[in-house]
Amino acid sequence: MEIEPLKTILSYSHNKKQTISMFLPKSIQQTIKNSEYTDKDYYLDDKIYCIRRDNLHLELSGKLIWIDDDKLGIKLSAVRNQMIESKDYYTFVQAKKQVQTQRKLMEQLMKQLQEK
Repeated sequence: MEIEPLKTILSYSHNKKQTISMFLPKSIQQTIKNSEYTDKDYYLDDKIYCIRRDNLHLELSGKLIWIDDDKLGIKLSAVRNQMIESKDYYTFVQAKKQVQTQRKLMEQLMKQLQEK
């Protein structure tokens, strides 16, 4: 049985990151402070934090290396990668500061290609 305690609250919320943060411990709030909540817009090489939907624990954090529909590949260390289903986690993404302009360019290109 899949339990998601915040599902109803989030359906009424306009700011999902703030709503989720209210129910997280201070240590996790500090960890995700400079990141953005997302459930569909993922880009390679971004730092990702994965919080389980059922128990609100920070389970994974690493670099995003693979994206396929609802599955994500995360590099946790030099020798460990893990595949997850994004529907099981609240995901927070932090873009690299050095390539922020390149990332914005790629986002714009992606939007333009989707419109055509």
